Amino acid sequence: MVKQGHQKALSILGFIGGDNIRVENFQFQTSLVMIGDELNFSLLLVSEELKNVRLIVDYILHRVLANGKLSKKVFKLRQIELSPGEKNSLLGKHKFKQLSTRTYYPGIHSIELIVNGRSVGKYDFELIERG
Repeated sequence: MVKQGHQKALSILGFIGGDNIRVENFQFQTSLVMIGDELNFSLLLVSEELKNVRLIVDYILHRVLANGKLSKKVFKLRQIELSPGEKNSLLGKHKFKQLSTRTYYPGIHSIELIVNGRSVGKYDFELIERG
């Protein structure tokens, strides 16, 4: 339920609030990634909250399937606490290694950032076949 952003489950675990968290300077190391490589990304979370807030930061990978449709899967990034006005830099990476349980196909994919179950930004990149 936590991965699904269920607000009651998150609040039981102490992840309350986060409505006033902003993302700045989201960057991919490269916006063109080869299947088999990894995608590195960075961002700055800025708290515009009025009190300290515990945050669980996840990302959803929106990926292209063999039939051209999109699928999404939630991955954990970090758990942090921010004070009012505080900024925190985060780094993330996702490996595009072919697995028996997850196959990657070329196309436009997205990383969607989720803070305490709420989307705070979606960013596109292109996944290509290895030459």
